[in-house]
Amino acid sequence: MPSNEILTALQTQLKQKDKYLHGIVEMQTVLLSTESEALGALNPALAPLGLACGADRVYIFENDKVDDVWTGTVSQKAEWCAPGIEPQIDSPDLQGLNLRDVFPEWFAILDTGNKVVLVESSFDELEQEVLGPQGIKSLLLLPLMLDGVLTGLIGFDNCKEEYDWTESEVSLLQSAASQISLNLAQRRAKRSLEQLNTTLEDRITHRTIELAEKNNSLSEALSTIQRAQADLMQAEKLSGLGRMVAGVAHELRNPANYVGNNVKLLAEYLMRLKSGLSELIDDQDPDNAEVLSWLNQEFDGAHTLISHSTKGVDRIKETVNALVNFSRLDETEVKVFNLEEVITDTIRILQPKWALCPSVEISGLQTYSLTGHPLKISQIIMNLLDNAYYAASEKNGEAQAKVSLDIQSDQEQVIIEVTDNGGGIPSDVVNKVFDPFITTKPIGTGTGMGLAISWSAADEHGGKLKIAKTDSNGSTFRLSLPVANEA
Repeated sequence: MPSNEILTALQTQLKQKDKYLHGIVEMQTVLLSTESEALGALNPALAPLGLACGADRVYIFENDKVDDVWTGTVSQKAEWCAPGIEPQIDSPDLQGLNLRDVFPEWFAILDTGNKVVLVESSFDELEQEVLGPQGIKSLLLLPLMLDGVLTGLIGFDNCKEEYDWTESEVSLLQSAASQISLNLAQRRAKRSLEQLNTTLEDRITHRTIELAEKNNSLSEALSTIQRAQADLMQAEKLSGLGRMVAGVAHELRNPANYVGNNVKLLAEYLMRLKSGLSELIDDQDPDNAEVLSWLNQEFDGAHTLISHSTKGVDRIKETVNALVNFSRLDETEVKVFNLEEVITDTIRILQPKWALCPSVEISGLQTYSLTGHPLKISQIIMNLLDNAYYAASEKNGEAQAKVSLDIQSDQEQVIIEVTDNGGGIPSDVVNKVFDPFITTKPIGTGTGMGLAISWSAADEHGGKLKIAKTDSNGSTFRLSLPVANEA
């Protein structure tokens, strides 16, 4: 083939790919900006994809999930149609469609992560019966996979002629399918979190009413009841929070790994593509200089985006690992653990909340082995650091707030001191800070349970939590914990 024809073919392919990529980017932008869960809310996100690939109808089916099990029954969630093409999303037949039974061959292919491609001339009797009334001449179905499980599908119909989808087009559309799959997974995770939050709020409201009724008749035993309630609320709070965090970490880890792997593969694909194009284009021909310059510029930009994406994925993985360590509620037995890891993970989780505050100043951090429940020790340190940051920023502003954490040890115990540059603890509260429901924070910003829970957890581990000093220049809380022994 003459070089001019090769260049023309390459330019045509590049224009087609550029058109697809712009459509995918616009689709992703609409997906991210759409919060509604109503049927058809994602329709606008399919428009740029349909226009880019020239399909007459684009639609999404999501696999139904019952008790965390994917059923194989799909329901249409979104659809875009070109002008003059009849929409199908309002059809009740497309809600709760048992794809496994109706089209077992389709389901078997999609369930293995492969595409289904059909043209009218090869429709069997059932396909003609179902697809014919919709005016479908050719059909492309791509699976929406998550962790190797079929969670739905995206379809592309051509209603004007039989169309032969190229491998390049299918590859680009598969990339769009991956993004849609991740977006649907995020929406499912968000719905689960909202349901969990509603359940937790109902439980907390119910428990608060119970306590109010009991306090009216048991005022003389208030201190004892509050102490028992603090322990109960601690267990429920840690359990509920741990399950929620574990669920979020799980939902984030898989997409992060998936995106990370795809970014690496994309970098390799680009290198091979660049190498192949360089071999095809004669760099000694002056007529090719502009094309080569444009190609190099595009590849450099793509590699820059890949590098930034890799760093972002690594940051997500780092945060997810911290959340996983924080939420190990299955480790309820007493165990030997590393205090350094607990402190590091705790600070990493708190840091996003302190956007305007410098990092915590840490001294004496070493590998100390303790015996007990690492999650509860993390909760103590988190409460102390969070209170210190609040007191420091309340007096000095967030930018000037200072919080330090100092660790010392002897052969029998580890001493952890958390110091702030706040205004100190008021004299009328200093002797009651470890009592339940005592707080110096404004109404609505604190429950007064943090230090009470922390004191109980320290006592449970054979340690002590107390105020080492407090004055107008700040406060220091001291936590002492016994070191692990062979027994």
